[in-house]
Amino acid sequence: MSAVSPGPEDAVDNTTTPACIETALEIHEPEWLLAHLLLNDIVFLNTHWSEKEWPEEARDGVVLLINCNDCFGPYADCERIKLSEIEALYRLWQRDPIYGPLAWVIAKRKERTWTHKKIDVRMTARGWDVEALVQGQLPQ
Repeated sequence: MSAVSPGPEDAVDNTTTPACIETALEIHEPEWLLAHLLLNDIVFLNTHWSEKEWPEEARDGVVLLINCNDCFGPYADCERIKLSEIEALYRLWQRDPIYGPLAWVIAKRKERTWTHKKIDVRMTARGWDVEALVQGQLPQ
């Protein structure tokens, strides 16, 4: 039996079409949004390996993270995100693929980045209210 290349009728449908994303936002379906964020390296997965007091099974559980390396200090860094927060992150990323995820982290931490002068200028030029973000306020 010879191997046959799959034709278009056998292709896997792309579920991150604009119509699917619009529907996910309308019906508040964070799993679809999460899949799109994962595919675009906005969030990543890890385990709770650093929770030394937790049982091993719990430490092996999945945690969702946003990479914010070198934004709050000159070191590797990330911020945990809950499934219930995915839609807000997604909307910020849609608004600004460069600074949307960082805006979410600033508002979550209620603190400026360590190179805030440079980043504040760039974010302000792109329409962000950095002062509001530092106070924990996300744009509507």
